[in-house]
Amino acid sequence: MLDTEAAQVLRMPGQRGGDTLQEVLVTVGQQAELMNRIRMGLLSLDRILVYQAANAVRGPDSAKLRPAHAALQRDIQALEEHASFLSGRIGMTVDATMGMIGLMQNDRVRSLSVVAALFLPPTLIASIYGMNFEHMPILELEWGFHLALGMMVGSVVLTVLVLKWMKWD
Repeated sequence: MLDTEAAQVLRMPGQRGGDTLQEVLVTVGQQAELMNRIRMGLLSLDRILVYQAANAVRGPDSAKLRPAHAALQRDIQALEEHASFLSGRIGMTVDATMGMIGLMQNDRVRSLSVVAALFLPPTLIASIYGMNFEHMPILELEWGFHLALGMMVGSVVLTVLVLKWMKWD
């Protein structure tokens, strides 16, 4: 299952789905919780085995039980190493998913930044010419309104050209 989730995150098409990434995070989080429970179980088994081996030294069958204890401890250590490996893979999948979510957020913020950059200059011009001052030279001109509109449109065009030149589209 972890392989499927990791592949889904790493092979997402250009339009990544936020809902899909959220589902992957939930699934991987559940797998991490399961892995933590397995590791706790292995740790408990290891402690029980050490305790039992220490007390079996006194018993009559201690010589017969030593090889079985050693084999069980090796098996538990092997399982603990495999659990550590899987925990690392889970961590990598979570990191990759969070990275994809970060890329999606960067795309959205970039789009909002472009929109803000387009509307900032015309808003500034409109706010200056919208001030209620008695003596503003251009307000008395017959073509002052058209000049202000032209400046607003020109600022948008200039902003679009600059953004295209910077390859922000």
